[in-house]
Amino acid sequence: MAITRRRSARFGTEAADLDTYLGSFKAGGYPVQVVVHPACGKCGASEGFYVLVDDEEGGAVRKCAA
Repeated sequence: MAITRRRSARFGTEAADLDTYLGSFKAGGYPVQVVVHPACGKCGASEGFYVLVDDEEGGAVRKCAA
C-alpha cells in the first residue's frame, strides 16, 4: 500500500490506498468516517477509478477508468 505523487495528482495501487488517502481529510473540521468502494454502474468494474477530491467543500467524485 503506497500513495505516490506525480505532479499534482496522487496514485494508489490498491483499494485500501483510498481509505488511507481519504481518511486524512478533515473538510470543515469533520473527519472522514466511512469510505465506500464503488462498482461502476455501467460496466460493473470495481477497480480502476479516478477520484476527484475537493477538500475545501468536503466532497469527492469518482469516475470509472474503463
